Amino acid sequence: MHHAKAAAVAFPSRSRSPVMLDPRRRRFVIIAVVTLICFFFYTYSGHPSTTISSAVQAGLDYFLHVPNLPAANATLGFGAIVAVSQLTSKRRNSLLLAANITDIDITIPDQPIWTDEDVNNFRTKNGSLITRGSAMAWMGHLNVLRWFLDSGLETMLVMEDDVDWDIHLRTSQVPKVAAAMRTLLTEQNGQTQRETRQKIVTPEQAGGYWGNSEEWDILYLGHCGDMFSSHSWANETEVPRVAVSDTTLPSPEYMHILTRRFLREIGIPVKTRVVHKSVSPLCTFGFALSRPGARRLLTDVAGSEPAGGSQAYDVRILEACRDLNFRCWSANPELFHHQDAPSEIAIVNAKKGKDHSAKEHDFKASPPGIGVDTEGRLQGAAPNIACGIRGSSFWTQDPDTIEYLKENQKTHPPAGQVTEKKFVDFSFKSDGGLGSLYHFPKEIRNIIYGFVVPLVTASTHDDNPAIDDDLVRALMAFPLLKISKQLCVEFLEVFIRSIELEEVTQLVYSCQARHSLEALLAYVGRRIHVIPHLKQLGCKIETDYFDVWFCTVELEVDLVFLLPRQIKRLWMLHEKYSVTSDKLYIEMTYSEPAELIASLACTSRTIRSSTLTHLFCTNYWLHKFDIITAKISLSNRSASTQAMNDMVNSAGAQIDEYRVSKMRDLQRNCTPAECILLESVLNDEVAPFWDQRCVPRLVRFHTTLIDTAAELWVAMEEQYNVHHLYDLAESWLDLD
Repeated sequence: MHHAKAAAVAFPSRSRSPVMLDPRRRRFVIIAVVTLICFFFYTYSGHPSTTISSAVQAGLDYFLHVPNLPAANATLGFGAIVAVSQLTSKRRNSLLLAANITDIDITIPDQPIWTDEDVNNFRTKNGSLITRGSAMAWMGHLNVLRWFLDSGLETMLVMEDDVDWDIHLRTSQVPKVAAAMRTLLTEQNGQTQRETRQKIVTPEQAGGYWGNSEEWDILYLGHCGDMFSSHSWANETEVPRVAVSDTTLPSPEYMHILTRRFLREIGIPVKTRVVHKSVSPLCTFGFALSRPGARRLLTDVAGSEPAGGSQAYDVRILEACRDLNFRCWSANPELFHHQDAPSEIAIVNAKKGKDHSAKEHDFKASPPGIGVDTEGRLQGAAPNIACGIRGSSFWTQDPDTIEYLKENQKTHPPAGQVTEKKFVDFSFKSDGGLGSLYHFPKEIRNIIYGFVVPLVTASTHDDNPAIDDDLVRALMAFPLLKISKQLCVEFLEVFIRSIELEEVTQLVYSCQARHSLEALLAYVGRRIHVIPHLKQLGCKIETDYFDVWFCTVELEVDLVFLLPRQIKRLWMLHEKYSVTSDKLYIEMTYSEPAELIASLACTSRTIRSSTLTHLFCTNYWLHKFDIITAKISLSNRSASTQAMNDMVNSAGAQIDEYRVSKMRDLQRNCTPAECILLESVLNDEVAPFWDQRCVPRLVRFHTTLIDTAAELWVAMEEQYNVHHLYDLAESWLDLD
């Protein structure tokens, strides 16, 4: 044991004592100095240039530069927006609320109560393939077609009552897609040339907001995929197209995996939407019809199930575009997509006793209605929609909040996220809510916020605190967040980037379920868009050292109970906040083996059979080890395996260091003969115990966890993909 002597040094007295700064003032001086240095660096280094559209950078020769255009009207440039919805549908409230917030007008024609006789009359007598649920949905669309043709309108947009759209649909997305559509149509009829694409074709020049309605039949603005081979895309004559930049699109990692793969294969850059001739469009989430197209559908193509049978209405529309010379155009990625909620078709079929799983889902998971909760909010999420208006964050019955949200979509940049409700009524309004910080650029303010973050975490008495209830309460009560909205937003962005979003769970049966991570994200998520600032998100599971080395069977039993529950929590956060899988993890922590080795050494037969009684005390054998820990990546098994190997190698290196350092420590208390004996204990008993017993158990146990976590995550992803992409598959396969 090392001992240090304290030395007292006398200094000659001086006439005046040195002035010492108060710690708080000293901290302020440090912040001020750093701020000034960064300010001068920012001033003289210049400002970053504005980024260029990724489509322009990619050199797309079919790219159309679209400046900021006026918002579309309340019917998005069509004669009407019509929803297919039964009078008893529980989805109506959510649909009309979304329309109200985004300032669009939706008409819902009355639907008849379809009977078995109606269904039988609709079915073909020659090889019918359609189920009862699909037939009723088809007849609902035909009812809307009749309403449209009787109305005298020239165009209409048809949507199903479970679709979602971005909050920037009317103000940003539709004007760009409509401009692309007008360009395509005028080029197709020879009115304009491709060389003039830098000029926007106005509605007056094109004969309508979406072009001349006599020149198109169907516009697929909402679908579940118009996907085809890159070989088909290579022929621009066969598939005319126009690409526009759209910053409201989600990044590729947040798109559906099939959409992301398709766009990559045909060379569409990020944040770019393309309007093209339809090739293989599926699903009728949101599609527009011209009067000629609607008349032909009703009278010639889709007025009833065709001979030979058809599985669904959207399949028949696909056949019309692909095989029957309908003039169809698609927006890719789509502007409308249905929420991942239970299928109404499957529910109808279940009432006939054919689909028990759907029936069980209807009555257990969604008792008030199909895909809605007890308050009428639509459940699930809509892929490829960055800021879906029908998400739970926008649900409110407060008229003032609705007006706030309507104003918010007009003033906030497209990449932003609208909060669920108004911020608290801040009293400090000067300089845009920033006070004296207003004079500093954003980069300098972020540095200052970084100095302030430890004040929030100080209450946890930990340099790198995990997420717990105390931290959440400290953040909610932090005075800075109550000064102004802008200060609140800017500070929370830095806070999320600065802390480790990890919740710690002790592996014991009696532990209570914790939801600190969810509480923190819910609080912060109502104020900022969390995803751009989030580095990783995970749960740490701490194990008892005795269980790891001796009772692995009991430990596995405990984890069978806890691990799926933690992975389910991460999946829910993955869905709710669109956290990509590569940012999610489970961290396993195995207590360092110091006590284990000390117990092993002091009970060694070699020591017990010797006269080294003074070494029975475990204090001689203790050593500071690093905690043995490894992260399990939920989407990357190879990364998890590499982390495990690094953990084992690190622990092995520490064991080797332990043997060397412990010999040095014990030599001071032992004779040379005793040192030889102790070296035998370290080399012949401690090292083999670690290498031959501990390491194999640890590797076997941790490998089981990696496999279990990966299998659970893959199963959840597959279930989500199948349910989302093939919502109608169960009704197609369940043939009469």
